[in-house]
Amino acid sequence: MRAVVLTGPSRLEAIELDPPECGPHEVLLSMSALGVGDQDVAAFRGRRPVGSLPWVLGRQGVGEIAAIGERVTRPYRLGQQVVVEPDFCCRGCRACAAWFSSACAERESIGLDRPGLLAEFVAVPAHFTWPAPRAVPHEDLVCVEPLAEAVAATRRAAVQPRQRALLLGADTRGLFLCLVLRARGLEVIVRDPVTERLDLACSLGALPWTAGDDEFDVVFDNSGKRTALAEGIGGLLPGGTVMVLTGAAAPLDNAEVLKRQLIVRGSRGYDHPTDFPATVDALASGEFAPGKLARRRYSLQRANRAFEEAAVNVAKPWLSYDW
Repeated sequence: MRAVVLTGPSRLEAIELDPPECGPHEVLLSMSALGVGDQDVAAFRGRRPVGSLPWVLGRQGVGEIAAIGERVTRPYRLGQQVVVEPDFCCRGCRACAAWFSSACAERESIGLDRPGLLAEFVAVPAHFTWPAPRAVPHEDLVCVEPLAEAVAATRRAAVQPRQRALLLGADTRGLFLCLVLRARGLEVIVRDPVTERLDLACSLGALPWTAGDDEFDVVFDNSGKRTALAEGIGGLLPGGTVMVLTGAAAPLDNAEVLKRQLIVRGSRGYDHPTDFPATVDALASGEFAPGKLARRRYSLQRANRAFEEAAVNVAKPWLSYDW
């Protein structure tokens, strides 16, 4: 089969590989489309370690079932279209049993910890694939993973329609969160120093932050900037919620949290098996149209160009498996 592999920092090459075998609990996918996300870019640039080179990248994929393992219990059929949930939890630890797989210590990421989806055929555990309606365009389906992270963050924040949210930082993750919050009926105020990011957020229905803006029900800290977070918390209503989405250092004022009885919660990734299928269902219903953040389509022959573009643009390109 054909595959595109990482052979060095910022260098992809097309090669021939033996096709994978379909294990008893797996489905073999004939890949159709792939989104290029921030973690793919980090691995492409050499900032995120992967396995030994040459390495198959790719996390956000759509494919058709070409074979079904003998012990797969899901009612799959050959030719059915599915999306891949790229973070594989163990499904057996206490975190997974508590429906909190994002905290699973054994979690592995396809394309990073194990070879990815940038190949003609890929074998994937059936439990981490989800049926995808043909009516949903590929440019929307390749966005399911970052969209699922945003869906999980809003679920954990328990947001409600007509609430007022402040989003600090409109990078790729922030833009998907903005899209979900607006679709869920919230007024979204965005603070970001980069004009391109701010303009993209406003094109999704957000409003730019201005000095003195306050009375927020929830603040999503996607920036890790001390000053921005302090001002955001200052604008929270009593009993409001602070959602921490980044590990960058931005200490909270404990006295302020106590005085105003604020809720502080972190949000990382999404949880199996709830958030991914819920996101696919939302796409099928027309609630979200994230393809506007998948800026441009490339063939696999131009994969290197697509990854280069993804490294410099907040709206990411996607790849179609036409060689």
